Amino acid sequence: MFIWMCILAQLDFQCVLFENVPEYSLKLVMFFLDWKFAFESIVTGPNDDGFPVLRDRRITWLLLRSALKAVVTPFSEFSRLCSRTTGYSWEGLLVATDVMLAEDLAWAERRPTSCIRDENFQKLSQSQQAIALESKWTKALTTQDIEFLEQYRLRFYSSCADGRMCAVIGQDPAKHPQWIAGQLMLTVISNSPVLWVKGFDPTSGQVLERFVHPVEMLLSQGFPAMELYTPYDFKASFLFPNATCSRPSTVRQAGNSMNLAVIGKSLAWVATQVEWHQVEPLDDFLAKFCRVAHLWLSLSLHCYVLLAALPERIFFLTSQQNKPL
Repeated sequence: MFIWMCILAQLDFQCVLFENVPEYSLKLVMFFLDWKFAFESIVTGPNDDGFPVLRDRRITWLLLRSALKAVVTPFSEFSRLCSRTTGYSWEGLLVATDVMLAEDLAWAERRPTSCIRDENFQKLSQSQQAIALESKWTKALTTQDIEFLEQYRLRFYSSCADGRMCAVIGQDPAKHPQWIAGQLMLTVISNSPVLWVKGFDPTSGQVLERFVHPVEMLLSQGFPAMELYTPYDFKASFLFPNATCSRPSTVRQAGNSMNLAVIGKSLAWVATQVEWHQVEPLDDFLAKFCRVAHLWLSLSLHCYVLLAALPERIFFLTSQQNKPL
C-alpha cells in the first residue's frame, strides 16, 4: 500500500479507481494523498443495480486536483439515480444446461476425497451418510464439504424463512461462516470452489439443491458467459471456438472480479459527471516509465541499505551487551 501511494504521489494520473471492502477506512490514503487528489467514495453492490447478488464494495475515485474543474453530480447521487430494483431471486441465475451440469458433476466426483468413493463414504458419521445419499449432488461432495454442510444446516437453516439458503461450504461455519438466506446470492469466493444453494426450480417449483456452476457465477457478476446472455455480440473469452477454461480458473475469475454493472456505473460517472481543465499532454511513455523505475530503484536502494546495515548494528549491540563490566 505504501509503495502504491508513493507511485500515485509521483505520477499525475488524472483519475484512479480504488476498490476495497466496505469496512476499509480511507483515512491513511487521504492523509498521504489528499493534497493531490480529491476523493469521491461510495459503498455499493450488484443488488443496487438489479442483480440478486450480495457483494458490497467501497468504490473510491481519486481525482487529480490540478486537472479537476468541477464535479457536476456527486458520485453518491449518481449511484442513487442509477439504482434498479431487483425483480428476481438468485434462482434466475441457475441457467446451466444439462450438459454443463453433467460436466460439473463429473468434476466433483473425480476429486480424491469425494464421497462417491466408498472408502470416503465410510468415514462419514451416520447422519452425514444420510446427507450424502440425498442426491447425486450431495454424493459428489467431499467429506469435509458434507461435514460443513451438516453444520450449516444445523446452525442456520432454521433462520431461512422462505426455504432459500446460499452457503460457501468450503468455509468452516464455526470459524468463518459464509451464508445468506433469502433471494440474494452470496459473494463468490475465488478460493472456495463449491457455492451451495437450496431453493426452488423456477420452472417446476420443486426444491432445488446443488452447487453453482462456474459459468453461473460469472453471470452473477454480469459477464456475458453464455450464448443466450450475450447482448451486442459481446462474449467471454472462453466462448470463442476452441477456447478452454478449467473450472478452478473460472471460479477464480468470478471470485476476483467486480460486477460489471457496478464498474460500468462507476466509469459512467467519471466519464459524464466530472469536468476537467484543459491540461498539457502527459509526458510520453518512456519518460513516465523512467520516473516509475527511478522511484522503485530509490525504494529498493533504501531497503537494501537498511538491510545491509542491520547485521552490523545487531553485532554492535550484542557485543556491547556481552562486554564485561
